[in-house]
Amino acid sequence: MVVPMSECYNFVVHGARGRWTSIFASFLIMATSGATYILPIYSKDIKRNLGYSQSMLSTLSTWNEIGSNAGILSGLVAEVTPTKFMLVVSSVANFLSYLMIWLAVTEKIHRPQFWLMCVYMFIGANAQNFATTTSLVTSVKNFPERRSMVLGLLKGYFGLSGPILTQIYVFIYGDDSTSSILLAAWLPTSISLIVMYTVGEKAVKIKQPNELKAFFHFLYLSAVLAVYLMTMALVKEYVAFSRVANVGSAVALCIFLFAPVVVASRQEIFIWRQMKAPPTTIIVESPQSVEQEQNSSANQAEEDTIIVEEEQNSSADQAEEDTIIVEEDQNSSEETKTYFFAAIFNKPERGQDYGILQALLSIDMLIILLATLVGVGSCLAALYNMSEIGDALQYEPKAVVILLLLINFWNFAGRVLCGFISEKLVMKYKVPRPLMLSAILFLSCIGLLLIAFPFKDSLFLASAIIGFALGAQLPLVLAIISDIFGLKHYSTLFNCGQMAGSVGSYLLNKELTGSIYDAEAMKLHRMEGLGKPLVCQGKKCFGLSFTIMAIVTFFGGLISLILAARTREFYKGDINKRYRGDDEKTEVASSLADEVAVE
Repeated sequence: MVVPMSECYNFVVHGARGRWTSIFASFLIMATSGATYILPIYSKDIKRNLGYSQSMLSTLSTWNEIGSNAGILSGLVAEVTPTKFMLVVSSVANFLSYLMIWLAVTEKIHRPQFWLMCVYMFIGANAQNFATTTSLVTSVKNFPERRSMVLGLLKGYFGLSGPILTQIYVFIYGDDSTSSILLAAWLPTSISLIVMYTVGEKAVKIKQPNELKAFFHFLYLSAVLAVYLMTMALVKEYVAFSRVANVGSAVALCIFLFAPVVVASRQEIFIWRQMKAPPTTIIVESPQSVEQEQNSSANQAEEDTIIVEEEQNSSADQAEEDTIIVEEDQNSSEETKTYFFAAIFNKPERGQDYGILQALLSIDMLIILLATLVGVGSCLAALYNMSEIGDALQYEPKAVVILLLLINFWNFAGRVLCGFISEKLVMKYKVPRPLMLSAILFLSCIGLLLIAFPFKDSLFLASAIIGFALGAQLPLVLAIISDIFGLKHYSTLFNCGQMAGSVGSYLLNKELTGSIYDAEAMKLHRMEGLGKPLVCQGKKCFGLSFTIMAIVTFFGGLISLILAARTREFYKGDINKRYRGDDEKTEVASSLADEVAVE
């Protein structure tokens, strides 16, 4: 059978604009948006070629960190602009900023002033927020009933973006570390522009009975990618790869990275076939059918009489409806003027769409932000200091590398597994998500205490626990925000949640851990006469700071239990009911379609 060209074209358009293709495109965006993670690759080139001091390099790193976490701007812009605009802004800002950094480092332009380099670094890091915000928000809105799984997968791919960009850079540019800046300029830009017409909110026309199975396939493929990246990073620590080996590893990476397109394509083909299938009429015989046929003529006469009466009254009804509409239009402007301020403290029920200020000024959001601040902040402090912790406890350099690989791998595992497990617990057992967040925070306390009171090889266990806890917290927090406050202003609210973790990292990492470490190093300098009071050795270097972080994280777990108690009744209900609709006929039709598809 020959398929017409017009039909092929229609299928291609359908597939390119489908929600499954959109989520695959979002995977690619997240997997290539980690340019902030590869700063250590070219930081030495910046310092050497531009003549910067270590303090200036640290300042650049700070602006890189601020830009990557200041996502509220992108969230607010996403409230009023389409996804295409967001991706264009991301692409232009990303390309121009990293291109200017590359031109400066390679000395192709006059050396820019230091403040201008800080601006470039901030804009480049912040540009990626526009792309990642677009990917997260549209994917959650396309799959609201699987939001936790979607968040876990997308955050998982974002966590792998650093190793992915590193392998691609080695494959294309070899040992030329300055070219990694050029890669950061053109690769994320190209991906965003290519998928610009694919990513977006899609109307769900056909319910798919195999939707959950497809998400598990995404999970398996992402896990294979993560294991591959960790294995390659570990092997390269012991084996020098030739050019051919780097090409082979890059090809394998591309295969694993693009493998989810098979799952997405299969789902789009299923939807296409369902759309093109002729409508089926299911006739159910019952003992009353004969009696109904016998009375049909009498019923028809009565129906005709009712129709005539309805037609006679339609003009009067229409006039009354028009009057009501006019009155509503007259009052709409006044309601719009007063609603924003009057409704800030008149909050809707949990699960409905909150306004931005309604959410930010609620007790629920205050608890979420506090728990995120201490929970994510303490785990990030452990992640950023893991190398120094290993040095202070006299671990071998190879062991420190393994520690970093472990914490990154378990970070990914926490993101994707917690997304799937929490969805299962909420849907089947009605377990409040804040209760799961408390469990994760209490678990992270164990990892923090293992650093505060170390013993032989305890850092390996601590890195696994902290990595998993760090990864699990973000999808949980973002899912809780979408559960309680709705999806209307999700782009802004979830960025507020992420910002709380960054603030916690600054307070607990720089102000607490850094200050105590420097104080202990100063004591060691006075006692042993070291030339530079910058290196600390022994358990005291991080013992006090991580004990304090364990205490405040435990406090975060307790206040999360308060939120679990407050939302217990909410999670006992059907939190996804509003996204499925209440039409009983639609539900019956969907269930019949499910049965047919399963057969």
